[in-house]
Amino acid sequence: MGHLESINFHDAYVYSLMFNWTKKEVSIHLNIILSKGMDAVDRELVFKGVSSFQATHKAPWGPSSYINNMEIMDEHASIEMQSGDKMDFQFLSHSLEETHFIKTR
Repeated sequence: MGHLESINFHDAYVYSLMFNWTKKEVSIHLNIILSKGMDAVDRELVFKGVSSFQATHKAPWGPSSYINNMEIMDEHASIEMQSGDKMDFQFLSHSLEETHFIKTR
Protein backbone atom coordinates (compact mmCIF):
# COMPACT_ATOMS: atom_id res chain seq x y z
CA MET A 1 0.00 0.00 0.00
CA GLY A 2 1.52 3.32 -1.08
CA HIS A 3 1.16 6.78 0.38
CA LEU A 4 -1.82 7.74 -1.83
CA GLU A 5 -4.04 5.21 -0.11
CA SER A 6 -3.62 7.14 3.16
CA ILE A 7 -4.74 10.49 1.68
CA ASN A 8 -8.39 11.50 1.90
CA PHE A 9 -9.31 12.72 -1.59
CA HIS A 10 -12.89 13.62 -0.56
CA ASP A 11 -13.58 17.27 -1.46
CA ALA A 12 -10.43 17.60 -3.58
CA TYR A 13 -11.15 20.04 -6.43
CA VAL A 14 -10.40 18.76 -9.96
CA TYR A 15 -9.12 21.52 -12.25
CA SER A 16 -8.34 19.36 -15.26
CA LEU A 17 -7.57 15.91 -16.56
CA MET A 18 -5.08 15.16 -19.35
CA PHE A 19 -4.41 11.84 -21.07
CA ASN A 20 -0.99 11.79 -22.76
CA TRP A 21 -1.56 9.04 -25.28
CA THR A 22 2.09 8.65 -26.28
CA LYS A 23 3.38 8.37 -22.70
CA LYS A 24 0.35 6.33 -21.52
CA GLU A 25 -0.08 8.81 -18.62
CA VAL A 26 -3.16 10.38 -17.10
CA SER A 27 -2.58 13.56 -15.08
CA ILE A 28 -5.27 15.04 -12.86
CA HIS A 29 -4.63 18.57 -11.58
CA LEU A 30 -6.11 18.96 -8.08
CA ASN A 31 -6.46 21.31 -5.16
CA ILE A 32 -6.34 19.09 -2.07
CA ILE A 33 -5.87 19.14 1.71
CA LEU A 34 -3.09 16.61 2.36
CA SER A 35 -3.35 16.61 6.17
CA LYS A 36 -6.02 17.69 8.64
CA GLY A 37 -5.52 21.30 9.73
CA MET A 38 -3.40 22.22 6.68
CA ASP A 39 -4.32 24.54 3.80
CA ALA A 40 -5.25 23.07 0.44
CA VAL A 41 -2.42 22.83 -2.10
CA ASP A 42 -2.23 22.24 -5.84
CA ARG A 43 -0.97 18.82 -6.83
CA GLU A 44 -0.86 16.58 -9.89
CA LEU A 45 -2.12 13.02 -9.51
CA VAL A 46 -0.28 10.97 -12.13
CA PHE A 47 -1.10 7.47 -13.34
CA LYS A 48 1.67 5.91 -15.48
CA GLY A 49 1.51 2.92 -17.77
CA VAL A 50 -2.23 3.44 -18.30
CA SER A 51 -3.74 0.55 -20.26
CA SER A 52 -7.39 1.45 -19.70
CA PHE A 53 -9.24 4.67 -18.93
CA GLN A 54 -12.98 5.32 -18.79
CA ALA A 55 -14.88 8.41 -17.64
CA THR A 56 -18.37 9.85 -17.66
CA HIS A 57 -19.30 13.54 -17.51
CA LYS A 58 -23.10 13.51 -17.35
CA ALA A 59 -23.57 14.97 -13.82
CA PRO A 60 -26.52 12.77 -12.73
CA TRP A 61 -26.36 14.33 -9.21
CA GLY A 62 -25.82 17.88 -10.50
CA PRO A 63 -22.65 19.69 -11.58
CA SER A 64 -19.56 19.43 -9.37
CA SER A 65 -15.79 19.44 -9.81
CA TYR A 66 -15.14 17.87 -6.39
CA ILE A 67 -14.13 14.28 -5.67
CA ASN A 68 -16.55 12.29 -3.55
CA ASN A 69 -14.45 9.12 -3.18
CA MET A 70 -11.29 7.56 -4.59
CA GLU A 71 -10.25 3.93 -4.25
CA ILE A 72 -6.92 2.44 -5.31
CA MET A 73 -6.53 -1.32 -5.32
CA ASP A 74 -3.40 -2.86 -6.82
CA GLU A 75 -3.19 -1.40 -10.34
CA HIS A 76 -6.76 -0.07 -10.52
CA ALA A 77 -8.16 3.28 -9.42
CA SER A 78 -11.76 4.41 -9.30
CA ILE A 79 -12.75 8.05 -8.72
CA GLU A 80 -16.33 9.03 -7.99
CA MET A 81 -17.10 12.71 -8.40
CA GLN A 82 -19.72 14.55 -6.33
CA SER A 83 -21.60 14.97 -9.62
CA GLY A 84 -22.09 11.18 -9.71
CA ASP A 85 -19.64 10.78 -12.58
CA LYS A 86 -16.91 8.15 -12.46
CA MET A 87 -13.36 7.68 -13.73
CA ASP A 88 -11.66 4.29 -13.83
CA PHE A 89 -8.00 3.57 -14.59
CA GLN A 90 -5.79 0.50 -15.05
CA PHE A 91 -2.16 1.53 -14.56
CA LEU A 92 1.33 0.36 -13.60
CA SER A 93 2.26 3.11 -11.10
CA HIS A 94 0.88 6.27 -9.54
CA SER A 95 2.17 9.33 -7.71
CA LEU A 96 1.07 12.67 -6.28
CA GLU A 97 3.45 15.41 -7.42
CA GLU A 98 3.95 19.14 -6.97
CA THR A 99 2.66 21.04 -9.98
CA HIS A 100 3.08 24.42 -11.61
CA PHE A 101 0.15 24.46 -13.99
CA ILE A 102 -1.97 27.55 -14.60
CA LYS A 103 -5.37 26.98 -13.01
CA THR A 104 -8.72 28.51 -13.73
CA ARG A 105 -11.83 28.03 -11.67
